Amino acid sequence: MGMTGWRGAAEESHRSLRLFTPNRGHALAAHLGALKLLATIDTAVADADAPVRGALEREAGAALFRKHRFDPREHRTYVERVFGRFANAPVRDDEVAHVGREPLGKLARADRLLGPYEMARGHGHPTENLATGIAAAFLYDVPEDEQSKELQRRLKDSGALEVVAEVTEYEVGSDEHREIVGVYEELQRKRVLTQHPRRCAQE
Repeated sequence: MGMTGWRGAAEESHRSLRLFTPNRGHALAAHLGALKLLATIDTAVADADAPVRGALEREAGAALFRKHRFDPREHRTYVERVFGRFANAPVRDDEVAHVGREPLGKLARADRLLGPYEMARGHGHPTENLATGIAAAFLYDVPEDEQSKELQRRLKDSGALEVVAEVTEYEVGSDEHREIVGVYEELQRKRVLTQHPRRCAQE
């Protein structure tokens, strides 16, 4: 490979590492934190430590090893640095509402949510935690966020089966679509239990 080709490959792997690690972890923690009405990203990361680590290390991380031949030990060290950054973020970037904003943009096919999911599935790796992050983005409900308002309106009007298919481009009935919708429905039930415990107890 010539120098230009090597640089291009290095730049691509660096972009993938950044997109699939800090950006992916940030979004997953923020969207899961929003479901529990958590205000800051440090509390959201602490609360969602297991799914965030699972997504970054065992799922997206494993796919990155296969595609870009990263050293697993170096990647784990990088993940730990990312978690340290989450815990020490500036006040504005530390807000769940700020980090999780514009969910439709984050759900673009090649972006931080669907991009790692697609890569992990393509290499035959588990995707449970990545699917959780995608499903949580569909449940991100912040009235001040225009994309969130649009997404929630579409879900109310058309239902999750149709909207998940439209946004992700996975056909209804596909393995990917079933996994994401299944986690979406599970998280939706948990959100109701968390945010409206008295109503659920009465029912």
